[in-house]
Amino acid sequence: MLNAFIWLLLLCIAMLVASFVAGCIPLATKLSESKLNILTSVSVGLLISTSLVVIIPEGVETLYNKMQLNQPNVANHTAVGIALLVGFALMFMIDQVSSMHIHPSSTKDTEPSTTHQEIQSVTPTIGLIVHAAADGIALGASVTDPQLSMVVFFAIMLHKAPSAFALTTVLLSEGLSRTRVRHHLLMFSISAPAGAISTYLLLQLFYDQFDALNLVYWTGILLLFSGGTFLYVAMHSIQELPHKKYVDWTQLGAIVLGMMIPFVLNMNHSH
Repeated sequence: MLNAFIWLLLLCIAMLVASFVAGCIPLATKLSESKLNILTSVSVGLLISTSLVVIIPEGVETLYNKMQLNQPNVANHTAVGIALLVGFALMFMIDQVSSMHIHPSSTKDTEPSTTHQEIQSVTPTIGLIVHAAADGIALGASVTDPQLSMVVFFAIMLHKAPSAFALTTVLLSEGLSRTRVRHHLLMFSISAPAGAISTYLLLQLFYDQFDALNLVYWTGILLLFSGGTFLYVAMHSIQELPHKKYVDWTQLGAIVLGMMIPFVLNMNHSH
């Protein structure tokens, strides 16, 4: 049996490599505007479906499997709602504050489009970093339980690559340079391993204080919090799609296709 820390390092390396490589796929080829619009629509569908089909159900299942024997269901329902709401509300506040800080930097005659571009790019990047860090914390908290850590790891991996792909595509569609997109992607890829390793080290340093906590319960709460942040990012991304006066069936079909991908991947995910 591998040492828990070595096991965690291997999982973190797998997460880092998978997310960075997946995010680099849209950067590897020069995309026309029409192809980029289609990829952006697919990515929006990926974000929506990943939050609703993968992350939130995984958090609910983790929470209920641990608590159903010794806690009333009402408490579970309340915990699910609060965790989702806190994650969503945190991202809403970050979005509002970041927009307020960026907006005053523009003047009447200086590059308003650049300022708007920066505002648009902040929310998906920060949102996915917060979400990935919460994923990492959940993994770091669960690593001492091999079975639970594998459940959390597979739940993370199911949406890690699609999330990185979606982030890169959305940032490219907003006009960011490929170098800046790589920087955003690297921050996103590092955030989950950093959260996991930091959480594990904290748990080891303060083992006596954390020993009384129900780590499985809090792992479920963290996954739900992560789902709330992800849901906001998905909502924000769909608002950024170009609005047209007619039904764009290509865009609509691309979004639905993106929604189906996590659903199909999750069908084979069993515990």
